[in-house]
Amino acid sequence: RGLCRAGFPQLPLRMGLVAPPRETARPLTRTMRAVRTAVAVLAAAHTGAVLADPLPTSLPTDTTRLAYYNKAYTGTIPTEFGELTAITSIALGLNSLTGTVPTEMGRLTGMNEMFKIFSNSFSGALPTQLGAMTELPAYLQLYSNTFSSAIPSELGQLTAMTQQFHLRSNRFSSATPTELGQLTAMTSYFMFESNRLSNTLPTEIGSLTAMADRVYLAFNKLSNAIPTQLGYLDQMSSQLILNANSFSYAIPTQLGTLDQMTTQFNLHSNKLSAPIPTELGELENLGDSFNLYDNKLSSTIPTELGQLDVMSSAFSIHLNSLTAALPTQLGSFKMMAETFELYSNQLCADIPTEVAVLAKNVTSGWSIETGNALGTPCCETLPSVYTCVPTVMPSPQPTVTSLPTPLPTPGPTVFCALGEYFVNGSCMSCAMGKYSYVTAPPWPTSCTLCELGKYSTVVKASACSDCASGKISSEARTSCTDCSAGTFVLNKTSCVDCPSGYYAPTAQVDKCYECSAGDHTKLLSKATGCYGCNSGTHSEALSVNCSECGAGRFSTSRSDTCTNCSSGSISTARSASCTKW
Repeated sequence: RGLCRAGFPQLPLRMGLVAPPRETARPLTRTMRAVRTAVAVLAAAHTGAVLADPLPTSLPTDTTRLAYYNKAYTGTIPTEFGELTAITSIALGLNSLTGTVPTEMGRLTGMNEMFKIFSNSFSGALPTQLGAMTELPAYLQLYSNTFSSAIPSELGQLTAMTQQFHLRSNRFSSATPTELGQLTAMTSYFMFESNRLSNTLPTEIGSLTAMADRVYLAFNKLSNAIPTQLGYLDQMSSQLILNANSFSYAIPTQLGTLDQMTTQFNLHSNKLSAPIPTELGELENLGDSFNLYDNKLSSTIPTELGQLDVMSSAFSIHLNSLTAALPTQLGSFKMMAETFELYSNQLCADIPTEVAVLAKNVTSGWSIETGNALGTPCCETLPSVYTCVPTVMPSPQPTVTSLPTPLPTPGPTVFCALGEYFVNGSCMSCAMGKYSYVTAPPWPTSCTLCELGKYSTVVKASACSDCASGKISSEARTSCTDCSAGTFVLNKTSCVDCPSGYYAPTAQVDKCYECSAGDHTKLLSKATGCYGCNSGTHSEALSVNCSECGAGRFSTSRSDTCTNCSSGSISTARSASCTKW
């Protein structure tokens, strides 16, 4: 029937076969078994199926490697494997194996290459006896199974492990063993995400100071504070993944020491509260994925985050309770190309120009206004924090009554410091490229753009600095730039092209160089060089091109005039000399 379903014709049940004599029955049985095997192979070939066999239970005792990777094996791991004490490597990944891992596997104390049983259907508790594989240097890959119960603390004895301690995508529960902090040789792939781990993350994890990348603890039920000891993982260059847990309290300031991080600083989707630490501004090499969104973070966005000026994608701090105005320093993210998300906070006041201009480069994921009150004075949206200065009503006109005219109630005294301006009832710092120098009321309602030839790289500036000689200030006055070759800087205010006959290899100050006689610039304007005329040609000062000497005349190179041939000599046009005839 099975062969018929596979597309093979059904064989007749009665074929006129005669029962064999008893003495030939055993050989015929072996023959029929071979025929059945052959037919099964043909059926598998016809349907494209892979034969699903159990793992062998009998192997030579001197076997050193079990390599049954991706072979569609079914059944369980034979307990007999525990007798193969010469084994150094096991690769059973990507099969359909089930059941529990035999405790007998703990006898394989000579394992010094790998133990890979990932992507099967193993279940139950992980044997504590696996902690006896103390020579295993890497590749403990147990991921993508259905192991449950607690992670054995005995795995902390695998102190030779350097990478690929890989238990993700199982059903491990309970607390993370503190003994895992003994794996101090680990450098990468410390991976436990997508389990059911709970309680506090052990402070001992901070002992893994050689970790360089991939600490994955996401999608568990870890709670309480993130250990400050994670700040000791200062060799981390990428992928600190703690998201989708129940971490609470403040983000540790010590995480600012992870200043080699370049990608994926992920703390999102937790219950973290308090302000964002200013120390996170020290993550100056982070270019991708600064993810703090979906927490309970409060207070203002630190200006120090503007130091993350190589960010190009995924700056996401939305779905929090961040307040006040956007810091102008976020305008330093000039490399941002996608995913700049600040929505659903309590941000207010106008969007700084420095931040608004970033939108033109962000091709997708620009979202800052939804769920905020940007454009509305902070004193209106957050009256408990900011105070609006009331409008002073004019004194009423005198009337015929002899009662004195009441004086208006004065507003609260506000004092703006140098480098600040007064808007919407509060003093705000001048952005980079602007300044304010007012010592007494009335306070300015805006800051002054630095004059041409000046710049400012700080906020709250009371004065601007002069650009260096030969430089001109940028349009935003936040930096000074060079004029291009072939130009000169006029009064530190503009770049002017060199006129005809003048040149500038680099931008000059107030004027370009004169091109002298015998040379030429080749260009009518904006010339970058002055080049000698070839022999047979000449030029006057400030020449664009060289002129050829006519017949009967000659010149050497870089000549300002042509010379007549002497009597008895002749020359053709463009000659370097004359010849006698």
